[in-house]
Order: sequence, then structure tokens, then C-alpha cells
Amino acid sequence: MQEELPSSDSEISSFSSEFEQLDSILPPSILPTPTILRPATFIYPTIPTQPSTMTTATPTNTVLNMPIPKTKLAPETFRGDYSKVKDFIEHYDRLLLQHNVHTHKDKCETITRYCGRREKETIKNIPSYSTPDWTRLREDILKVYDADRDTKRYTLKDVMSFARRKQRRRIADLAAWKQYVRSFLRVAGSLLNNHKLTQNEHATYFWKGIPRIMRIRLENRLLAADPGRDLSKPFSVNEVNLAAEALLQRDRFDGAIDDSEIDEESMREEWSSDSETSDSESEDDYRDRKRVKRKSKTTKNAKNDSSEDESINKTKSDSPKRKVTSGRTEVEGLIRQLNSMSNEDPGYGLTYYRAVKLDSDIN
Repeated sequence: MQEELPSSDSEISSFSSEFEQLDSILPPSILPTPTILRPATFIYPTIPTQPSTMTTATPTNTVLNMPIPKTKLAPETFRGDYSKVKDFIEHYDRLLLQHNVHTHKDKCETITRYCGRREKETIKNIPSYSTPDWTRLREDILKVYDADRDTKRYTLKDVMSFARRKQRRRIADLAAWKQYVRSFLRVAGSLLNNHKLTQNEHATYFWKGIPRIMRIRLENRLLAADPGRDLSKPFSVNEVNLAAEALLQRDRFDGAIDDSEIDEESMREEWSSDSETSDSESEDDYRDRKRVKRKSKTTKNAKNDSSEDESINKTKSDSPKRKVTSGRTEVEGLIRQLNSMSNEDPGYGLTYYRAVKLDSDIN
């Protein structure tokens, strides 16, 4: 049987009131939750992508890709200079690694591209080139072109002469001091690195190359910082360099004052212990010394004049002796000629006359 639906408004209202009472009695978990209907969204179909079968070939460097001679990436053309041979070989080794050149034949044959005509002929005649053996050829090239001459250019004698030469010059500003440090490092640095000089010897020659007045100023500053310092050991190069930079700094408070009128020779006389004049010497003593110097000069000049006169007299006295000796030899020759002639010879009388005139004993 079918259920009968409420037909009147009174029945509908009673039914709704009963439903509200039921809603207030039942717990919310029992009540059905309303479902929210949303409009359906359209999803676009995705087309599967297949991986591309095309492969891009990566270029590989070979001996054929080595840079062309005299271009930007190529090494400088080697002309046999001993100071450039080591840099040339190192540049060539980097190119071999970059272009994946591994065989000894390619390494030996390719190096001649970057050499001059004479150097190319010389390298081709090295036995390790025809073997071929790149490791051996590399060492032979460095030996043939005297690469050690560049690294072992200076000796201990050069350092000593450098120190003697530099101590006579003046260091007036920081730029001159920097130049001295660079020059000393160029000459003595390789000897220190190759253990030809010890640290103490290196520091000693560095100190001796500084001018005397500058050394006194530096020593006073260094001893003021460390009065109990043991002077049996030289000042280190770093200590001397820091002290010199502090003394010669460019923004000194008295840098604008012109002190060019001060004579460096007078400063040397003031500081040197063995100078001729001292601070306590009077003007009279100084004048007396000048007089003694003048007398010594006059005596020297007189001696020189007398020696010149004696030399002139000697030359004058020697001249007649030379004439006598030359006349005697001529007379002797004429006498021999007379002995070989007869009295009836027409030239006999003339020869006899010449011999009589030249012989000083007959006169």
C-alpha cells in the first residue's frame, strides 16, 4: 500500500513541528550531513611525450685542434732564449693536456710548430726526438738551451757587489726604499730559496746594502723597541722593512719642509766616529789643519816638479850616449867594409874619410 501524504496545511505544520522536536532530541552525529554538490571540472587529456632519439655530439679536442702558431692561444714562438725556454715548455704541456694529446710521437712532432727555424733543426736532431720520448725530450730541451742559467743567474759574489754598490747611494723616500727591497729580492732571493744563503747571511747582506746614515736611524729605532736585543744575530729583513716604512712614511708631519740645503757629507761627518773634525774642535785647530794640508800639497807639488826635472835631465843625458853608441856601430861597419876593399879601389878613400869623421876617439 502506498503511504498517504498530508493533504492540508495543518497537517504539514504539525509534521514540521514534530521534526524540529526530533532534531533537538537526537545528537548531531546521528543526523545526516547535507552533501554539497559542485559543478564538474573538465580535465584536459595529457599527451605522452617520447624521448628524442637525436643525440648532440660533443666536440673532443685532439692534436688536430692544437692552436695555430702565432695566434692568441698558441705559445710565443721559441727563439732559443734561455730565459723563456721554461715558460715555453710549461705552456706547451698545458696545451697537450687541454687537447688530449697522449702519444709521445704527437707530442714530439707538434712542438716544432712553435719554434723558429734554427730551434726546429736543433730539436729534430736530438736523439730523444727520433725515439720518440717526450719525457726525455722535455729534459733535453731544458738542458740544451741552458734553463738553469735563468734560475741560477746570481751568485754570492753578485750579492756582495750589490751590497757594496747600494750602500753608497741615498734612500730619501719610501719609493727608493721599495726599489732597494725589490732589487735585493731579485738578486739574493734565488740563493736563499736554493739554500745557497742562510737566513742570517741573507739578513746581513740586506743590512749592509743600506746606506750608513739610514742604518743608524734604523738601528736606533729597532733598539728603542728592544733595548736588550742580542746583537750577535742580525736584524731580520721583516723587522728592518717595518722600521724603514715607519721612518719613510709618505704622510709624515715634516714631509712638506724642504731640507734640500742639508749636505749629506756634513751628516756623514757628524755621525761617523772616525771623521777628521769633532764637535769639540775649535776653529783655530781647524785652520791649522788646513795650513798643514796646504803645506803638504805644496811639498807634493815641489816633489812632482823635481821628479819631472830629473826625468828631463835623464832624457837629455841619455841622448848623447845613444848617439855615441849608434856612431860606434856605424864605424865598426865601415871598418869591416875597408878590410874587404883594396887600396886601389875608388871608393876606399871615401869610406876611410867617413870612418875618421864618425870616430870620436880620433877627434
